[in-house]
Amino acid sequence: MRNACGTFLAVLLTLLLSLPAEAQTGAQQAIEPWPEGAWAQNRPSLQLWDTHTTGVDEGVKLQLFETSSRYRLDPDDDRSPMLGYDAFIMRLRSDDPVLPPRLVDVSLGTTFMLRDEPDWSIALPLGVGFAGTQPFSDSRAWYGRASILSFHRLDERSQLMLGLDYHGNRTIFPDIPLPGVAYIRQFSDELTLTLGVPYSNVRWQPDDRWNISVSYSPTIDVNVDVDVQYQLTEAWSLFGAFENQRRAFHRKDDDRHRRLFFQQRRAEAGIRWQAFENVELLAAGGYTFSGKLERGFDTRDTDTLRRFGDSPYFRLGLSTAF
Repeated sequence: MRNACGTFLAVLLTLLLSLPAEAQTGAQQAIEPWPEGAWAQNRPSLQLWDTHTTGVDEGVKLQLFETSSRYRLDPDDDRSPMLGYDAFIMRLRSDDPVLPPRLVDVSLGTTFMLRDEPDWSIALPLGVGFAGTQPFSDSRAWYGRASILSFHRLDERSQLMLGLDYHGNRTIFPDIPLPGVAYIRQFSDELTLTLGVPYSNVRWQPDDRWNISVSYSPTIDVNVDVDVQYQLTEAWSLFGAFENQRRAFHRKDDDRHRRLFFQQRRAEAGIRWQAFENVELLAAGGYTFSGKLERGFDTRDTDTLRRFGDSPYFRLGLSTAF
């Protein structure tokens, strides 16, 4: 019973720790459910595409590398402290002086389970990160994260979550802690609903082949993320996804109260191959649109510096566990 409660809690924490459009921090990676017997997991991804900026019509080549890794000290203990690492590195090749040559957001975090009982669970995620245009040379680009999340089990299939989250590089309200509340209901092994603020999610597995996830966040720009997977064979699966991504970065020598905001919406389809038991390869093609670079304090009030033209892209990914 206790192991089942711990697994259910880990899934819920994964759903609620961050908004779909926010950076995925080390704290979230540290408490995501683990493959059985694993103590380390890595997920690198490389995205390549060519586009141009509208208005000045300057060509841009973009390379986006993302990776998330996590480690736990004791694979046999659900309450063992865990470490997580996240990196977002974008290189922009262009003669346009407005565009920075790179955008970098890296973070490291850990999560402690302060209480893990059948009726009440309390988690404390902590993290630190850097988000800027010149890696680790701008003191203003460092930020911290801290949350406290409590879960009260209402019955065997439902829980109530209350939380308070501080994120020093959040794209909106980065200077204040934000409360969160959610009702989580596991209607069956196939259907789970999370309904709340600032994040709602539906996960549905109608049969052994289909897996569908829809996330919603009523932020300044309403965000809807969708992921659909169809299992062809035990090793091969097809998937389609839509994602809205927004990240914030400090630009060195700029006003300390102003940041750069990169936004991109993308739709993609691809294939996943389970090469070995804990090794999965991914190849996808897609289309990115509504891309832009803005400047401001947060996304409530920004000036658009450049808009990127809509364009196709190619992405490779890898997931491993040990």
